[in-house]
Amino acid sequence: MRTRMTAAGDRRRRLLDAALEVAAAGGLRALTHRAVDARAGLSAGSTSYYFRTRLALLDALARHIGQLDAEDLATFDPGAVEASAPGARERLLDAMAALLERWSGPGRARTLVRYQLLLDRTARQGADAGGGWRARFTERMAGLSGLDPVRCRLLAAAVDGLLLETTSEARAADRAELRSRLDLLLGGLLPPS
Repeated sequence: MRTRMTAAGDRRRRLLDAALEVAAAGGLRALTHRAVDARAGLSAGSTSYYFRTRLALLDALARHIGQLDAEDLATFDPGAVEASAPGARERLLDAMAALLERWSGPGRARTLVRYQLLLDRTARQGADAGGGWRARFTERMAGLSGLDPVRCRLLAAAVDGLLLETTSEARAADRAELRSRLDLLLGGLLPPS
């Protein structure tokens, strides 16, 4: 029984990964059950077996992206307990730049689809695809003493804007460029180290 459940979970993951690829390549309009079946290399009807409607597929894709983002954010660790600790700002800049480099480089497709789903969500009031990472990022940042919740939310919103700008550019931003932009951003939010 457990093997069957694992196989079903693996197949769902394969379908959601394929859905992410389809949406990244052609936008949400290209996201159909048939296109996902073809991208996943599975027989016709496989996607509709797990996700009966397009809305169910969109919501599952949003949750899938949220899970992938949560996995990335679980490894996000600036390594500083206090914002005033020596080198805390530098460690924070390094960690944030690495995360944004990943999301605008190798994770660019996921980021693009996240924004598409976020815009789609406003029209249909579906699952949250965009704000989930912001809430988790804000939680992680709140662990730094001296950074109040309002500043954490402001930082997350600004990082979201920077990520959108970086992801929409034709070339990937490198870590040094991201770090420089983040340093300017943090200048008004964090106490000097």
